[in-house]
Amino acid sequence: MIHEEPYPFFVIDNFLKKELHANLKRSFPSNKDLLKVGAVSSKNRYNFMRGSCEQAHLINSSSAWKLFDDYIKVNFIKDMLDFVQENFGLNYSSMLENKGLVCHYDISRASSGYSRSCHIDRRHHLMSFLYYVNDQKEYKGEGGDFLVYDVENKQNINEAFDVFPDHSTIRAVKTIRPEENCLIGFVNFQNSYHGVSKMKNNVSDRMFLYISIDSIDKKPIWENENIKVLSEQRRQDFLNE
Repeated sequence: MIHEEPYPFFVIDNFLKKELHANLKRSFPSNKDLLKVGAVSSKNRYNFMRGSCEQAHLINSSSAWKLFDDYIKVNFIKDMLDFVQENFGLNYSSMLENKGLVCHYDISRASSGYSRSCHIDRRHHLMSFLYYVNDQKEYKGEGGDFLVYDVENKQNINEAFDVFPDHSTIRAVKTIRPEENCLIGFVNFQNSYHGVSKMKNNVSDRMFLYISIDSIDKKPIWENENIKVLSEQRRQDFLNE
């Protein structure tokens, strides 16, 4: 599934080979482990964060996670840059050569009550991805869908693109219910608004990875952008979700 509007995003089904996916799922950190030693990034979401000792231990103790980590660190960036060039005509090879790009990921479980309001990702991300280890057929209930938003009236954007926009200024234009072993990705433009619908009445956790291709020095990767946090209250509301 390839979409150019309102910004470049895509869905790749059966992203990993079946055996690797099955082994990652089998050795996915348990709810108990994530609650005990993981980090909380938002309500009802627990993680082995990028660069953490917990993630490093998992990689060192599991052949499946070591194989996945090697792919992410060695070939994933080039694969994704080639993908967006082929499908969207976007060439970011110079960023890889001149600025340096790295890839990181968080290993996450989300339970009933989890949601993410509409927002734009951090500006040192070139591209962002969600890889789904299971799907709603397993965790049941409602929600957990990936939401793509567009600006309601582009002529009203005079001051800046708001990182945490007022809901009256945006509208959901695409709802994606992810399948197990699929990858959702998007180019992190200044209008790449997205979110996650609230999970409700789920019998188990949604297991997923948040992956990003970043500037190596964590400096903003995009030039001449017009992005601001226009409401401190909306920012706090997002952080408190």
